[in-house]
Parts: sequence; structure tokens; C-alpha cells
Amino acid sequence: MSFAKRLSLFALVLTLASVIIICLSPFLVANGFRLFLWWKAREQGVKIEFQTIDAPFLKPVIIHALRVTSARPCLFRVDLTARQATFDLNLRSIFTRSNARILHSAIVDDLHCEIQRNPQQRTECNFDWHFLHSLLADQVKLTHVDLRVINGSTDFDLRGAEWSASEIESGRFAAQEVRIATPFFHQTFSNLQGATKWENDRLTLGALSLARGLDIETITADFSGLEKKRIGMEVNLDAFGGKLRASVASENRGKGIIWNVAGTASAISLVQMSIALGLPEPAGGSVRASKFTFRGDLQNLTHATASVWMEMSGFTWKDRVAETVMVGASLYNREIDVGQIYVKQRNNQFTLSGEYALPNKTSDWINPNFRADISASINDLGEFARLFGGSKNNFSGSLNISGTINGRESNLGGQIILDGMALQLWAAPLDSLHAKLGLKGSELGLESLQARHADDFFNATGQVNLLRNHRYSIKVNGAIANLADYSSLLPNRWQDLKPAGRASIGWDGQGTADAHSGDFRILAENVSLTTDLGLRPFDAKLEGAYSPQNIFFREFQLSNPQVQFNAFVTLASTYLQFQTIHLDLNGKSKLQGNVFVPVTFESWWRSRPFIALDDKQNFDVDLMLDTIDLGELQRAVSVRGGMSGNLSGRLATYGILRALQGKFEAQLRDFTLNDPRPLSADLRGETSGNSISLHLLTTIPNSAPFTVEAKLPLPFAEPSRSIFSRDQPISAKADFPAILLAKVPRYLTGKPFRDGIVSGNLTASGTLRNPKLNGEVALLNGRFAKAPGPIEGMNVHAAFHGTTATLAPAELQLPDAKLPFDAAIEFADTSNISLKLNPHLPVYEFSQIASSDCVSGINIFGTRRSENEQTGFAIVQELDLRGGIGSDRWTMTLNEYGRAQPLGFKNLFSKNLPLCQSDGETLQLVVPSAQKIEFGRDASSILRGRQTPPAVPNQLQLR
Repeated sequence: MSFAKRLSLFALVLTLASVIIICLSPFLVANGFRLFLWWKAREQGVKIEFQTIDAPFLKPVIIHALRVTSARPCLFRVDLTARQATFDLNLRSIFTRSNARILHSAIVDDLHCEIQRNPQQRTECNFDWHFLHSLLADQVKLTHVDLRVINGSTDFDLRGAEWSASEIESGRFAAQEVRIATPFFHQTFSNLQGATKWENDRLTLGALSLARGLDIETITADFSGLEKKRIGMEVNLDAFGGKLRASVASENRGKGIIWNVAGTASAISLVQMSIALGLPEPAGGSVRASKFTFRGDLQNLTHATASVWMEMSGFTWKDRVAETVMVGASLYNREIDVGQIYVKQRNNQFTLSGEYALPNKTSDWINPNFRADISASINDLGEFARLFGGSKNNFSGSLNISGTINGRESNLGGQIILDGMALQLWAAPLDSLHAKLGLKGSELGLESLQARHADDFFNATGQVNLLRNHRYSIKVNGAIANLADYSSLLPNRWQDLKPAGRASIGWDGQGTADAHSGDFRILAENVSLTTDLGLRPFDAKLEGAYSPQNIFFREFQLSNPQVQFNAFVTLASTYLQFQTIHLDLNGKSKLQGNVFVPVTFESWWRSRPFIALDDKQNFDVDLMLDTIDLGELQRAVSVRGGMSGNLSGRLATYGILRALQGKFEAQLRDFTLNDPRPLSADLRGETSGNSISLHLLTTIPNSAPFTVEAKLPLPFAEPSRSIFSRDQPISAKADFPAILLAKVPRYLTGKPFRDGIVSGNLTASGTLRNPKLNGEVALLNGRFAKAPGPIEGMNVHAAFHGTTATLAPAELQLPDAKLPFDAAIEFADTSNISLKLNPHLPVYEFSQIASSDCVSGINIFGTRRSENEQTGFAIVQELDLRGGIGSDRWTMTLNEYGRAQPLGFKNLFSKNLPLCQSDGETLQLVVPSAQKIEFGRDASSILRGRQTPPAVPNQLQLR
């Protein structure tokens, strides 16, 4: 075959092959792209999903519904989705394997990406950094971008962003919202606009205004070292009236990422910064100059190097003021060098410098090598304390501090001297204060501590071994002429008692971290406390010793000129003991005995039950109370009056909890308390095992005796917050044939009665949680001596049938009306009691209370409006009260016929109202008046009624 024919045949074959390739290129490119994505996804540890791939000949490749997610656990979890991604391939670079980029352009629409750090994972994500670097395109455009990055408590959120960048022209950046949230910083930036530049693998974003006073001149990210896991960033900001320059570079070395950070700041206005950051209380002053550097791995800071220097002037925040604040420190070769921490106020100066060597072992953290020099000249302690959050009202005076402390190989040395004059510490006055601390070897010595105020003094000396189990010894003595001067040092609850009086203290203690012992002495005279009981001033003498086993008071005495209490007291972790108890009243012995109670204070402190007792130790209680005049006792201990009567009794118990045997009795005769009506009672009882039997006989003048017999379970088997077990069987019986309410003391009824008789009998069984009651109770002609509200009296007959009760008949007496009703009570579970009231007359609700409003009072009154005039108000069909004993979450449900409709009909609906004891709404209920018709009087005015209901000044408060 001739050469011409061969050439023609080759050209024909080449043309035919080209046609075939052109025809098959969409199929080949699309499937090749699929194979490439599958291979790279498997290599990168991600999962790539998509709907379809379009690959027209010599046109960009389009991927529809692209999603990239993490396929295996690593430090960061990635979830990326895009509606459409378009890639213009550089085929010359692909086939010739040149250094040119393999992408001419990349366009991604509707990009949503979430990157979240998993703190439970330590595995680095295995990315092909060389491949990632090769994906950098000549031209990039991203639309409708939502990006969220979560790293622990730090959250970065970018919403509605548009971004374009090109090597031949400037690009654009826009974002609807950028939100940054950290534990110390929360801010949102909206409607951002800026320009971009893409050149030599460096992306620059500039001309971006974030907020007033905060503009980004340029932010440049350098991706030229991406294939070597190196990323760099340079930031230039016009920040709050000053300049901020910073450079950040990272380098991945396999075992960790090394960061290099350096920056400077100058003339930063704290006022503008506070406003831009949205601080509720803006700060004042400025950062005149600052420099900072850092190099190291954030996961291994002990091997990093860093330095910081900052000078701040004119600092103010709230009422905190500092003329100058300077900080200079560096970290190098595992040693922190504090060049200077300097704070200057108008009358105060504070300087701290030193160095601290980071230990190599965890056990060395408590014995580090360090040095610290401190110097302070504080002439206005209130102003200095206010800088650190203290109140100027609690601190004042002058204070000088000087000293040096150093430690090397567990050997300490140094001295600190503190002197103060005309001080006020936590609102407690001190005329002078001197303290001298010395360090030598492992001993911290309090060479002297002297505080004085007028005739008051406090002295202390001692030493502590910082290494050998922290063995210590200390001696303290002091005297206070008026406790009121130092009440501000007490807890808030004790401050409310407003203690006053004289006191002296002494303490001599020694021990280790595991065992303490010593002696103490407290002598107090003329101590007064402000309480509702009106206690008279008293003297106290407490002397004793303590050890790891117990605290023993060899003298425990409380007394005043008329009454004296003495005992030997032992307080241990598993028991409380009072020996040879004596209570003398006006020179006569009234109470004698001994008490041993196995109280487990640790269990009580941990779970706070009502009773926390040790069931392995015996009770031993024997108390005898001779007949005591309660009026004489009240006058001896209190300035209040109103009590009279005689009380005597005896209590004796012995044994362990599960087999406790005991008896007690008490006799109360002619007892009165701010009420002239006397009451007498006899109480007898005994304990046997886990139960207590009671017999109570109460007598009220002109009334039949009130008797109660009961057997109740005690919660000794397990810790409880109640005095009786709520789930063990009970039995009780109460009989009260006739009690005249007018003779009952007011402190028993709450309100004084002028008439009425209560009678009935009840038997109880079941448990306190699920009781069963049988019997009846009747209140006949009950009348209040002074009406507590709109109700003047009542008549009630209640019949109990196991777990239910009915009230019928029942009637409330109003000033000019009566409200008969019946009621049903369900109490099968005392934590969910229901009381339903059904009135026999129309009851109108005048108040307009929403279901969410709580009710704290009910006002019931009569009105003379005719029924036609009441059509605009709801009619209460039923009132349902629900709640539990001891619970404050009671509710009231009103089943009502609502306001009249156009045709005169009313719909039935329910309204739930929570109940509260105070600061709530008042439910206004109205019943028709029951007026008397006098002979010869025209009754038509009664039918016409009155236009407005009468005003009632008081309400029936809910309790």
C-alpha cells in the first residue's frame, strides 16, 4: 500500500475515532466522574451522594443534588449539601499532568454546610491535602450559602451569603447575617457587603463594615501551602478608633497543629468596643498599645511559647476606675515569667511580678518552683476593692502590703507583711491591722496577726506544714465589746437576728488534714437577739474540747437573772447527748434528766430527712418536768406577755429504733395565750416498736370533753421527711359530743366565734396517704364574732363514708343573703383531694379572670338585681377544688353557663384557675338577696333591685 493510501486510511481512522469519542464523551466523562468521586470519597473518609451528573461535550460538568457527609468517626463531622454544582474542567491539565489548575471555574448554588467538632473523638480527619489544593479554581462563585461551625461552646453561623472570586477581576462578598456566640461574647452582624480578590492562591476580603467602629480593611487567607497542611491568614482592622493587625499561620506536623500568632493593637476605644459588642454596661478608657505572640499546639500548651504586653489607660466600668493598668508576661521553656502586673488608681498602686515553672509531673503541681514579689500602697481600700467587685460601703481605710515568696525543690522561703489603719473590712471596723507571714522550708508561719478596734482585739499565731499531711497548730484569743459592730460578717439569716452584747473567745488547736483536736472557750454577756419571741438578754458560757470523735462541752450554760439552763453536751457524728440537764426558774429546779439520741448527722446533711437516726444504737431519754408556771417562764425569758397556765410531764424511752419502748405524759391546766378563754388537756402515750399510741383528753369550759385515741406508725424503718410514716396502717378515733365555739380559744380556730356548736365522732383506718374515715361532723349555727369577710356564719353537716364525704345540708350566712349548697369530697389519695360544691341558688361571677391568673381571695355578697339584669354574667353551676395535703399547687375549676347568646341561651364551659396565697386576683361571686318583707310595705322595689352591688371592704382570703 502506497504512502498516500496509508495516510488517507490513518486520517479516516482518526476521524472515525474522534467522532466516536465525541459521541461517547458525555457517557465516558459522566461515568468517569462518578468513578472518580467514589474513589476520592473512599480515600477521604466521606460519603458523596448526588442525583445526576450532566457532562456535555467540551462543556462544564453539572452535578445535581450533591451531598457530602462524614463516613467514619473523626474529630470533625461534616454535612454539606448543594442544589447544583458546576465544574469547568481544564482537560489539558488533567491529560498532560501539568501544574495548571484542573478547574477553570466552580459554581455552587444553594450551598448548606455544617461542621461540628466531636469532643469524644481524637482521630484526625484523613484529608488528601494535595488533592484539596488542586481543587482551587481560577474562578469561584457560591450562592445562597449557609455555613455553621460548632466547636464546643463556640458557634459561628453564616446566613444567606453570596461570594465570587476571580484571578482576572475583583469579586463580591455579601451576607444577610453573621452570628458569633462564645461563652464571653455574643454578637450578630447583618447586611454585610465587601469585595474579594483572588491571586496566587491568596484570597483577600476587604472593604467590609461589620459594625459602627469596626471595619475590615483586609483579611487575606494564604492557601499556597495547603498541600503541606499550611494555612496562613493576615487581618487588618480599623477597630474602635484604633488599629488591629494580626497574622495567623497553622502547620500540621502529624501529631498536632502548630499555630503561629502575632499581632499588635493601638488606640482601641473601650467605649466603642462596648457599644459594638452590645455590653449592657459600657466600659471607658482605651488600650493605648498591645503586642501578643503565640507559637505552639493548642492541645499541648505546656510546650508552647507566648508573650503578651498591654497598657490600658483611663479604664472605667460601672463604678470601677483605674487610671493605668499594665500587664506583661511571657511563656518560654515551660516557665511563665510575669514581668509586671501594675494597677494604678488615684490613691492606690499595686505591683506584682514573678515567675512560675510548670511542673513535669502531676504530683509536682502542689510543690512548684516559683517566685513572686508583691508591693501595694493602698490609701483608699474601698476604691481598690470596688475594682474587683467589692462594695465601697464594706471596705475603707489604708493598707500596705510588701513581701517576697519563692519556692525551689519543695523548699519555701520569704515573708509578707501587711499593715492597715482605720480599716473597714466587710463593713466591720478595725482601727489597726498587722499581719506577718513567714515561709521557711515547708512551714508557713503566722508569726503574728493583730487586729484592734477601740477596746476590741483579736490575736492569732500559728504554723502550717505545707507538705507533711498539712500539720498545723494555732492559738487565737480575742474580745468584742459589742457584737453588733461585727454582725455584717455573719450569714444573712444570722444578721436578721441583730445580735448585740459582749463576748470573748479563745481557741488552741492542732492536728493534721485528717485529724483535728483542741480546746475552745466562748464567754458572752448580755446577748440580745431580735426575734418574734421577744427574748430577754442572756449570758452564755461554752467551754470544751474537740477531737475527730466528738465535740464535748464540759460547760454549756445559758442564763439570765431569772432562768438558767445547764448541761454536759456531747456532739458526735452518730449521736447527740445531754447529761445532767437542769433548768432552774427563779432558784427552783423545774426540769431534770438525761438525753441520748442516736442522730446520724452525715445522713441528715446528705438527704435532709425529717428524722435521721442510727438504728443500731439505743435511745436513752429520761426527762422530768415539775409543775411549771408558764406565765412565770414567759416573763423570765421574754418581754412578751399573754401566756398563763401550768404544765407538768415526764418522758422516758429506751431501746433501739425497731424495738423502742417508751412512755410519756403531760398535763396542761388552764392554759391561755393572748385569749382569756382557758384550755386544759391531758396527753398520755407510749411507743412500742415502730408505732406510737396516743390518748388525748381536752376540756373547754361549758363543753363536753374532746377525746382522741390513735395509733400511728413511726418512720424509723427508713429516712423520711415527715414525723409519721404515710404508708403504714393507722387507727384513730375522735369523739366530741358538743363543743361551744364561743368558748374555744382563737389560736385554735383562727377566727373568733360568738355562737355555734360543733359535734361529731370519727374513726380512721387505712394509711395517712390513703385514709378511710367514717362518722359525721356537724356545725350548727356557727356565727363569727367579727366577720372575717363577706361570710357571717355557716351551718354544715358532713357525713364520711370511707374515702368519700358529703356535705348536706350546708349553708353560708351573708349579711343580707343565704347560700345553701351541697358538696362531695373524695380523699382516697391525700395527694389528690377533690372538693365539689354545688350551689342551690344562682351564683353569678362578676369578675373577669383569665384561666392563667391565680386567685388568692373570694368575695361573696348579695345583690337585689333581678334575674333579667344578671343575664350578662356567667352562672356558676359547680365549683371544684383539687390539690394535695402539704402541696401549694391547688386549682379551682368553675363549671359555668356563660354570657347569654342573642337568643337568650347560655353555653356550659369550664375555667381552671390556680390558687395562690397572696398577690392574686379576687373572685367576685354574687347571690340573690333574701330581704325581709315588712307588713304594709310595697314589695315591688325588691323585684326592681339595685343597680350596683354593695361594696365589701374585706375578702375571704384563701389559706
